[in-house]
Amino acid sequence: MRRALNESLLIGMGGLLVIGVGLFGLWISATNSIRESFRHGLVTLAQIAAEHIDPTLHAQLHDPADRNGQPYNRAIAPLIRMRDASADIQDIYTMVLDRDTIRFVLDTGPPQNYMGTDKQAGVWEPYAESDPFLFAVLRGLVAAAGHHYLST
Repeated sequence: MRRALNESLLIGMGGLLVIGVGLFGLWISATNSIRESFRHGLVTLAQIAAEHIDPTLHAQLHDPADRNGQPYNRAIAPLIRMRDASADIQDIYTMVLDRDTIRFVLDTGPPQNYMGTDKQAGVWEPYAESDPFLFAVLRGLVAAAGHHYLST
C-alpha cells in the first residue's frame, strides 16, 4: 500500500515536472516571437520614416538656431504626420554621427513639456546617453535590426 502511494506520488510529480517544462518552453517561445515581431515592426517603421526624409535638406541642418525654422519644419513634416497617424508613437527623431559625437537633427516632440521646460532635442545637440552599439549602427558596422534598441 505504501509502495503504491509512493509510486503514485512519483508519477504525479514527474507528470507535473514534464508539464512545467513544457509550459516554460512555450513561454520562452512566445516571448521570443513577440519580441521578434515588435523588432520587425520597429525596423519597418524606421525604414518607412527614412524614405520620407529629404536627405539633402536633412544634411543642411547643423545650426541649433535651425530648430523649428522653415527648412526644419519642411524636413520634419513627414515624420510629424507619421507620429500623428499612430497613437503608439510618441516621438520620432533622427541622429547623425559627427566624428565621435552622436547628434540629434530632427525631433517631433513638442518644444516644451507640460511643465514648460525644454523637451525637444535641439538641432546638433549631442546625445549624452549614447552607447557603443548606437555608434556601431551609425558607423554602418552593424544593422540596428540585430539589437533591441529603444530610447526611454
